[in-house]
Amino acid sequence: MGAAYDIGCAVGAKASELIDGTPPGYVTIGGSYADIGPSFSQYDGLPVEAITGSYDSFSTALNSVAVAGQGSSGLIAGAVTVTPNDVFANMERIATDVDDWTGDAATDFIENYKAQLPFVADSQFTGMSVAIAALEAQHELYTTAYESILDIGNKTLSALEAADGRGSADGSFALTVLAAVGTVAITVATAGTGAIVIAIAAGAASVGASATSLDFSAGDPQGVMTQFYEAVGQVENHVRTRQEEISLGLSGYAAAVNADINRTDYADGDYPQFKFKPTGFANGPGGLGGYDR
Repeated sequence: MGAAYDIGCAVGAKASELIDGTPPGYVTIGGSYADIGPSFSQYDGLPVEAITGSYDSFSTALNSVAVAGQGSSGLIAGAVTVTPNDVFANMERIATDVDDWTGDAATDFIENYKAQLPFVADSQFTGMSVAIAALEAQHELYTTAYESILDIGNKTLSALEAADGRGSADGSFALTVLAAVGTVAITVATAGTGAIVIAIAAGAASVGASATSLDFSAGDPQGVMTQFYEAVGQVENHVRTRQEEISLGLSGYAAAVNADINRTDYADGDYPQFKFKPTGFANGPGGLGGYDR
């Protein structure tokens, strides 16, 4: 595909040659557009590979809390494989045996552990799915932005070559410019209390980029370069906006999770989503004891 730095240097050299009269090959030491190459190198450093490299860690975590029939897996990247956790499967078998027990301790275990385990596991699973969905959106954002920057550079160079310093640029260059990365929305299953809608940004549940066409035509090299900067600015503005939306969505989600974890008072039939009800064992007739966190 080429490097953003290389296409930036080519655009800068051609613009300097046509507009400033800088001889070819001397763009690095003169000309108003000499800094385009180095400034474009920032797009070669977008952390796309670092994002995909984190999927293995998430896969390990998801497998730890995956149970058969787990929901929300549709939003997980293809690179993340999830299989039911055998430990949970065995725990369910043991819990079934406990159903035949009698006595207060068995009742405590069934009501305060077995009944909550599927919901707590699903919430933990879905919480990681939210983070993965945000990473997917960020990955799509960077990938599409990079492709758009290269496209802008290549078509700018073509426009400059068509102009050839004589104001003879022909036609219109349609640029595919990043318009938006789709938003992510996940509904978290809860222990009989309805649902919490976690929205990363606002809108429908999807991950992807849509594009818009930017008319790119000019009668002289100066006009071409003006539209070049406008096109790059559009991409940067879209990236900045989407990053802020993803960050705000994750911050809101983290606040909701923390509020749930920090709860200490529960009405009858009311359960936390991300932990076992701390008052259950302590107040149960079996005297199994409670915990503070």
